[in-house]
Amino acid sequence: MTEKEAAVVLNAVPGLSNRMVLRLIGHFGTAVAVLRAKSRVFAGIEGVSAAAVKNIRCFEQDEFLKKEYSLCSSLKIQVTTLWEDGFPRILKQIPDCPVVLYHKGDIRHEDDTSVAVIGSRRATVYGRLVAEQLASRLADFGITVVSGMARGIDSAAHTGSLKARGRTLAVLGCGLTHIYPPENEGLMETIARHGAVLSEFPLETAPLRYNFPRRNRIISGLSLGVIVVEAHRRSGALITSRFALEQGREVFSVPGRVDQPASWGTNQLIKDGARVVLGVEDILEELRIPLRNCPSQRVFQERASGRGGLKPAAGMNLTAGQQLIYDNLDGKPVHIDGLAAQCQKAGTEITEALLQMELRGFVKRWPGQYYSKIEHL
Repeated sequence: MTEKEAAVVLNAVPGLSNRMVLRLIGHFGTAVAVLRAKSRVFAGIEGVSAAAVKNIRCFEQDEFLKKEYSLCSSLKIQVTTLWEDGFPRILKQIPDCPVVLYHKGDIRHEDDTSVAVIGSRRATVYGRLVAEQLASRLADFGITVVSGMARGIDSAAHTGSLKARGRTLAVLGCGLTHIYPPENEGLMETIARHGAVLSEFPLETAPLRYNFPRRNRIISGLSLGVIVVEAHRRSGALITSRFALEQGREVFSVPGRVDQPASWGTNQLIKDGARVVLGVEDILEELRIPLRNCPSQRVFQERASGRGGLKPAAGMNLTAGQQLIYDNLDGKPVHIDGLAAQCQKAGTEITEALLQMELRGFVKRWPGQYYSKIEHL
């Protein structure tokens, strides 16, 4: 067994926290040595219970590794451990750093210049619009946008970055064999092509409620700062903001109407001292992000020359399936289920096609999975 395989096993053993795994590796010298150690030699190691030792000894290592790496191969998922060069450098700084990251897509050194855009799943139209615009502007400056791929603000943030042809990272609260929420299947695949979808959880871990707070510390840990766009009173975005403060990251908040429940958390954060965000300039000024070699210069040049703009309707270059869907849309929003029935397309196929057309500026997505056509002159 290699050191990397041993780390993947320890990451999957029930009852072992990241800190405990790191403590054990520090005590025994290597992850392989931890797995080979006799039960009696664990006695006296701080924080390591008898139950944890039993879990290590009883874990079906070979069977787990065989299945895990088979899934990685078939789904094109990579595994990177804390000690490898490809592990995000900025994430290594947090106290409870994950030992293993599963990722679909590539993690790059440029992703160390990242900002998280997060918020409520029950987002308002205003919130989604602000999140998308902020993410798009961040992408224009070559900043990677981090979020959690949840409904509402998270999805809008990823979409905004992708529309600007930027990089985006999605951190999941489940294993990468699960698509959560299910309607984001197309978004997940697109993120993997223009960034990465990440998780510390073994591949088949279900999206259980208690996994998401753990996920949130990675969102903030990957970011120089966290922007909260909307947050209800008990929103997970507020948990992420607390992690950000503990990790020494900046917290930004978008103000909202005082009579809007989705604005309670953001307004409270401002009251508690978070930096008010009125535009992307507030973020750049506070974080002092170096933009001299900004990758977005290429994008600006393409837009100025016309190469990066949307093509006219006659040159849309849609696939046959996309064209069928586009032809069945008009200016009035229609629900995705009705559109699928009209086009006689499967849900996953129509979701992927709509996402691709949305990113190219041919389709507008409305709350509640409604879509309308954007006419091109």
